[in-house]
Amino acid sequence: MHKNIFTNKKVKEILKHLCEWGASGLIGAIIGMFFSLNYFKAFIITIIFSVITFIVLVILSCFDKKYDILGILKAEISAGNHPTVIQIGYTLSRPLHLSGRYAMREAIGHQTLNACRKLDASRKIRINDTKVSVRYIEAKTLIDDLGWNVYLLGQSDVAIENIETGIEIAKSLSEYKLVVKGYRHILGICDAINNKEKRDNAEASARTILNSQEYRATFLTDEAYHHAVAEFNYAYAKTLIDENSDKALEIALNVQKVFSAEQTEDMDRYCKTFDLIGDIYAYSEKPEKLKKSRSVYLKGITECERHGRSERLIRIAIDYINLLLKMMRVCPNIFGFSSWEQQIDKEEKDIYGPMSRFSTS
Repeated sequence: MHKNIFTNKKVKEILKHLCEWGASGLIGAIIGMFFSLNYFKAFIITIIFSVITFIVLVILSCFDKKYDILGILKAEISAGNHPTVIQIGYTLSRPLHLSGRYAMREAIGHQTLNACRKLDASRKIRINDTKVSVRYIEAKTLIDDLGWNVYLLGQSDVAIENIETGIEIAKSLSEYKLVVKGYRHILGICDAINNKEKRDNAEASARTILNSQEYRATFLTDEAYHHAVAEFNYAYAKTLIDENSDKALEIALNVQKVFSAEQTEDMDRYCKTFDLIGDIYAYSEKPEKLKKSRSVYLKGITECERHGRSERLIRIAIDYINLLLKMMRVCPNIFGFSSWEQQIDKEEKDIYGPMSRFSTS
């Protein structure tokens, strides 16, 4: 029986019902035997239930094996079809990240990396009608699938080590965009684990590349270049909130201008900047800054609603409600509300009311 049959949640649920069904049938047959004293019929009924249960389990096992992606990749590697493994793994990486299937992404990432290291590094693999070098895919897998993704699974040290290896490979290929992405990941990880020295080193290394002519030359337009720099600055500003909020705010406001500019318009990231700026103000204990935070969050909620960014709207709304709770504690008379609880309930309804338009039902 295929080992994954016991790890699949849906299959385990089916097995549970099967066992319950089989057990009830067997008990029924035994009870029937005592009442009818017909041992032969009881024996036949027991055999029938056992056979049906066995057949269903075999079918489930085969079905699970048929659609086991890891099993397919391992079989392809064993057969020497390494380009196929790379094509599948590279293509699935982004969808698995967006769907939050981090464990599956890591497992497939290991298979992709294994396949890459069995091929000539200079070989190119066709991915969606574009030829990509094996060495580049190896670097990207280390930075994303086995880097940031592994950090999301709680393995910070392993993640940093893999990302640094990927960065060195990307540098050797002069893939500066991938290098900067690697440093951006390290920024976030080091901030989370409070390793400021390593964070500052990563930021300084990234700046050297961001300011280089070689990096700038990889963009077709100045707007695209400024957009890429803004992406890095956004990540860096998040790490400064509890250390230098004034600098974080200055960077965040500049980033917002870039993302909202007509030439580089990016409404998704533009909406995210309201969350970031609101967080920067909300970190303070000063009433005037908390008021600004409230105003920024509300503006962000409006912009998310206008641009259809439902997921980001929910995140900002949660931060907004947490801000109100903080304001109730830090400065209870800031708005003169007689009942903060009622005010929070009212504003929460006002925020989540428009969410009905995002419903797909």
